[in-house]
Order: sequence, then structure tokens, then C-alpha cells
Amino acid sequence: MLYSPGQRLALARFPKTAGKSLRTWFEAAFPDVVWAEPGKTHIPVLKGLVKLGLLPEPPTRPRSMRRLLTWPFSKRPAAGTLPDKLMIIGVVREPFEMLVSLYAYWRRVSTLDKWPVGCLPYVAATGSFREFIELGVVKRGFYNYYDFFGVGSVAWPATRLLDFNCLEPGLQAVCREHGIEPPANLPQANVAPRSHDFDAHRAQVSDLLPAIHEMFRWYYEEAETILVRGDAAPPNRVAA
Repeated sequence: MLYSPGQRLALARFPKTAGKSLRTWFEAAFPDVVWAEPGKTHIPVLKGLVKLGLLPEPPTRPRSMRRLLTWPFSKRPAAGTLPDKLMIIGVVREPFEMLVSLYAYWRRVSTLDKWPVGCLPYVAATGSFREFIELGVVKRGFYNYYDFFGVGSVAWPATRLLDFNCLEPGLQAVCREHGIEPPANLPQANVAPRSHDFDAHRAQVSDLLPAIHEMFRWYYEEAETILVRGDAAPPNRVAA
């Protein structure tokens, strides 16, 4: 998470949702930017706000519960008061498309000696898309949008989620809402070298599609109706 104290604006970066492009714009636009945790790119919103000192530390859990109640899924800090006029910007993308893009990205860039054997990036780099989905979704080794962005938490009223497919008009809309100058053109970074064959990937995990839908139920049942798209019309999509 990146934060501009002067603008009271935070950027929460979910994997493979144009985070590098948004970071480039954010750091160029706001010279006072700070990181919630240097070196850690994708930090859930509530954890990032705690690291920035904008929310209190969560209460200590009994040792026997710590493995079950760890970030990013259900460990949420006690209710606190956020700075006045704080806005948190995030982006969400159709979950299956995001998972395919993340798998392809980790296969392309992962250095095996950097990752512990069996972790999600390692499995992506060495295994099949099915193995990746089994670990990331079926065994819940990956984030979901609901928990990452702290839906329903103290941070939720300050959060604006942009639609990945309508990113520029959505970003311009939230910038205008926050009283800052929107970017004329968003930088392009970390663009995939070629389009993904979503149908082929879908065929590999056809029996696991219900698990993907369940993990990202909030997106399919609610999020699409509240995403910020600016003056762009909602795109037509095929669900996982």
C-alpha cells in the first residue's frame, strides 16, 4: 500500500490489476508518498492502514488461534477512526481472468531460488494451471477481494474500487471526487506480452470453477454493481 499524507490518499494494490501502472502514476503525482511496508507490494488494506499508523494494532489473539486468524483473511483490527477525508483506491478484475494472468506472470518471472518450495509462486512456475488453482483457490492459499479490501470494515466507507476494464475513466472519476487532478493518460507497465487463452485455461479446471465462484462470491454477487467506472459503460463479461 502506498500513501500520500498530504493528499490523504492511499493506493491498495491487488495482484495483476494494473498495480504497476497505478504505482508509477501515484509516485509521480505525489512526492510525499510513503509505503506501508517497504518491499511488500500487495498488503491487505486493513494491515496497510495499521502499518501506516492510521488504525490501531489489532488485539493479540490466543496462541492457539493465530494460525487461523492471520492476515490477509479474517484478522481485522478493532474499530478505529480514520483520518478525515481519507480515500483508499483499489482495482478489481474478473477473478478468473486475474488468476490466469497471475499464473502466466509468475511462470514468466519467478526465480525458483527466491520462493519456498510449495508456495503459490513456486507452484505457478513449476506446475500446471490446475495445481495453481488447487492451491490458491481450493486450499485458499491466495487472497480474495472481500478480505483484501476489508469490505464492511471501518475502512470500507473510504474505499473506492475501480473496474479493471474501465480503469482510466474510473480513476479520473475518483480523482475528481477527491479534489485532485486526474492523470491525462495512465502509464502502461507490466503489460502481458500476449493475450491469454482463457477458454483453454477454463477447460483445464472446469470442475473447479464453482470453487472459484465461491471464493470470489462477493465479486460476482455484489462488487460488479458498485465498481467505479466513470463515464464508461459496464463491459460485457462471462463469469468463471
